[in-house]
Parts: sequence; C-alpha cells; structure tokens
Amino acid sequence: MSKHKAFWRYSLCLILMLSLTSCHDFTNSQEVNGGQGVFVIDDQMYINGSAQISLYHNGELIKQNKDVFTKYQGEVNHLGALSGNDRYLFAPAEAFDGNDSINKQVGIYDRHTLKQVKAFPLAKQSGQQECSALAYDDRDHSLWLTQWGDTNSSFYLYHYDLNGQYLGKRKIPPLKWIQGLTVYKNDFYFACDDGDANKDQPDHIYRVSKAGQVKTIRLLDDVYDQGEVEGLSIAHQNLYVLYNRGAKVVDGKVLGLEKGYDHQIHEVYAYKLK
Repeated sequence: MSKHKAFWRYSLCLILMLSLTSCHDFTNSQEVNGGQGVFVIDDQMYINGSAQISLYHNGELIKQNKDVFTKYQGEVNHLGALSGNDRYLFAPAEAFDGNDSINKQVGIYDRHTLKQVKAFPLAKQSGQQECSALAYDDRDHSLWLTQWGDTNSSFYLYHYDLNGQYLGKRKIPPLKWIQGLTVYKNDFYFACDDGDANKDQPDHIYRVSKAGQVKTIRLLDDVYDQGEVEGLSIAHQNLYVLYNRGAKVVDGKVLGLEKGYDHQIHEVYAYKLK
C-alpha cells in the first residue's frame, strides 16, 4: 500500500473514531528515535534501538545513552527489545550479523541514568540461538527471553533470575518471528512480525495464558503504513506497541527504503487494553 493510501485510510479511521466514539480502541501515536523496544512506567517511556536507549517524559525526549556496550563480555553490537522495573532496565544483547548470533547476554542499566550497570551471559545449555526480546516479570522478579525466528528453539521462553541464574525454559505455542514480549496479569503478550509488509499483510499481537491458550489481541491493520512490529509494553491500561515503517526488510535485514520515504520511521502506538 502506498504511503498516501495509508494516510487516507488512517484519516478515515480518525473521523470514524470521533463520530462513533472508538476506532479499534486506538488512543494515540508518537514518533520516537529507536526501533527495538518500548517500556512504559509512570509518566516515563523508554525506547531502545540496536545501539541506544532513550528516555521520554510526557512525550518529550529528555535523555539518551548512545554508549550502551560498556560492560559486556566480548563483542556485542545489537540490543533487542528491552523491559524494566522501578530501578533497572534489562535488554537482551548479542553480536548479530543478520545470520548468526554470538555472545548472547542480558544487559542491566540504571533506569534513571540509562548507564549500564552490569551484564550476564545466557546459558549455553538452554539451546537459545538468538535473543530478540525480554520481559521483566514482577510476579517473581525474573526475566523471560524470546528467540526470533521460526525454528524449534524459537518456540520457548527462556527464564532467568536477576543474578543471571538460568531457571529453565517454557514451551509456548508456535508463534513465528517474535519481536516483543511483556507479562501482564499472569499472561504473556507477544508482538510477532508474522505479516508480510510487501504484500500489505499486518502483524499480530497475541496473548498466551498460563495454560497455553492463544488469543489474537490485535491485528495491526490500522497503522499508518505496513512495516514491522517490534517491542511492546503494558501500563495505565494501555498497550504500547513499537512499530517501524518505511524500510525494505528481508529476513531481519534492512535493504533500502520504500517509495516515498527518506528514512525509516519508528512509532509507538497506544491502544486501550480490553
């Protein structure tokens, strides 16, 4: 779909929202400066790209850290979707060249300064081959990690405590191309890049219950233009979804820009959580 057609479709949606009270429970959207993860707490929103972490307060960028690889073991060049709690931010990290992932670790950052505090390596015995997203679980103060892809090892969540001890893995339904993860009220929420933007096919947000039941929470057909979903967060009864558009992406690699774009755009969409 062209950028202009998407604009008019979205404008029509806004008009209907005003006249019919709601349009798919969309609240608002905001352009941000990173395309990997989003974490919302209180009136603050944290965004990370592959090599940066930013802090927004009431929608305004107030702090940024572009020196995020200070305490890792070996080479690291990519951060996946982050999460956090009231003290720290947690981000999966790896050295990634588009095909192979090595030196897989979790980086821990001070939430207020954005500076890295420490890191711990992922357990080799877990079988995890890549680390695309991470979720902090406030039920037991632990971390869950996902693997991007469509292989047997991507159909697990990998579990760690905050000291880096591996707690095991949990089988999940075969969701493909997981880019974001969060935990809310005993359920896992997944952002999956399982639509083909080149064919105008939207991505999905899924909820997986403790019993393993899967429900589609959102079909991302109301974004400005089809692209790739990334991280997600839940706060204030809102679902916050980080979404990228404007780039040609094949197997996780950016191969230029779509027609009508001079740069890739990163946006956070907010939806009322039903």
